Amino acid sequence: MNKFEAKTIPLNQLALDTENPRFITPPNATEQDIINYLLEYEEVEELAQSINKNRGLYAGERVIVYKDGNKYVVLEGNRRISACKILTDKKLLANKRPYSAANLIVFQDTLDNISDIQVDIMRSRTDAQSSLAAKHIDGIRRWSPISKQKFFSKEFSAGKSVEEIQDTTGTSKNIIIKGIKEYNLVNYALNLEEWQKNEQNTIIDIHKLKISPFIRVFTSSPRNSSYSTLSQILKLSFSKEYIPVTSIDINIFNHCIYLVAKASFDKTIPFDTRSTLEDVPNLVEYLTIEGLLTAKVDSEQPTTTGTRVDNDAEKLHQQSNPAKNELSGTTSVNTAPTIEKATIINKALTSSRNTLIPPTFGVQTSSIKINNIILELKQLNLNMNINSAAVLLRVLIELSSKYYLYNNNAGDLVKEKDLKQLVNNAVTHMRNSKLISDNMHSNITKIGNKEMAFDIFNGYVHYDGILPIKSELIGYFDNYCTFIEKCLL
Repeated sequence: MNKFEAKTIPLNQLALDTENPRFITPPNATEQDIINYLLEYEEVEELAQSINKNRGLYAGERVIVYKDGNKYVVLEGNRRISACKILTDKKLLANKRPYSAANLIVFQDTLDNISDIQVDIMRSRTDAQSSLAAKHIDGIRRWSPISKQKFFSKEFSAGKSVEEIQDTTGTSKNIIIKGIKEYNLVNYALNLEEWQKNEQNTIIDIHKLKISPFIRVFTSSPRNSSYSTLSQILKLSFSKEYIPVTSIDINIFNHCIYLVAKASFDKTIPFDTRSTLEDVPNLVEYLTIEGLLTAKVDSEQPTTTGTRVDNDAEKLHQQSNPAKNELSGTTSVNTAPTIEKATIINKALTSSRNTLIPPTFGVQTSSIKINNIILELKQLNLNMNINSAAVLLRVLIELSSKYYLYNNNAGDLVKEKDLKQLVNNAVTHMRNSKLISDNMHSNITKIGNKEMAFDIFNGYVHYDGILPIKSELIGYFDNYCTFIEKCLL
């Protein structure tokens, strides 16, 4: 008994396959997303021109579909059907290639000949995939790594055993299992709620993801021999279905996966297959704060956060400085705050950028001053203007906090002379408004309390014994980046 039925179907009843493992598209992809992908990577515009020149599809293999409700989902022939859809609706082409769409002239004979398409209707997606996999073994081997991983994962999710996938594709069981695990871990990272809209638009290019660096950082040996591998630290394992699981707090686990994904997928961060967990911005510090990592203290590193102290200012300018009180005319003593001990933030940061704010930070506000500060911090070279950058960072955090509170009808929480309380009020308001998680609220608060960040920020402005250090200043921005974005969105 045949597993398929030959039939002629109207073009407008044929739906592109949003689950095709070869198409690297966003989650919940639309037909337009698929066509955009095919235009960019599969030369579907050239195919459309060829079909138009031929006045229709070439003779040969029919399109393979299966019925899903009132639509027929295309399993084999998505390029051909996309090309036909472009010819019948130029808006699908204009979305990606407006000039081509404006100059496209489609012959009436072409439109007549592609209005109905000859197809083979399979009984189910599963039947079709088995047949297609056997047919395209060599093609699958030429797919990109993430396409192969996605194919293995889709087949396994559809109920195929690893042995059945092996028999169909000729790929070893170990490679199939490894591919399913890696795809599920990447997919897990991409679907985390921590991604901001601007990050999804600027960092995540799903067609050019650096998959290998992301995967390898979990098992690569850290440079510090006292550290375990990241997989061991995060207690990362996989279920019988090859889904990533952990025994540590899921919020901590998710934030660490997010940090690794951001480092791996952001083209502005120097990260490759030789990178280790120490190269992930903010990860070592976050793991240390959460008690998952005990780092050896490097004697060459400074012993206070964001400070380099002179011999005469070892107590951070603790000595008294007589100053005239302008209001009362009396003499007062101006003493800098004493910081007895502080943990180094971003001690292991290896970012090579020379500006405090990377170019991918794309937040724009209604405040001209805040926009200008962000622009200046994108341009100021930290090797020459580090003090200016440090002061502007403090101003940016203060103005961002006020901007958020005033725009959320919480102006009564603005504290003009207490930066720490101002930020804590803003971040607590965000948590109560469900804009951030309890875990993120805790992390931002810890940075201010445990790491004494606000004493350092104030020290940049008021005390000559507190000098900013490039890597640590970048660390402060990276730690507060999400908070600033939340304030300004």
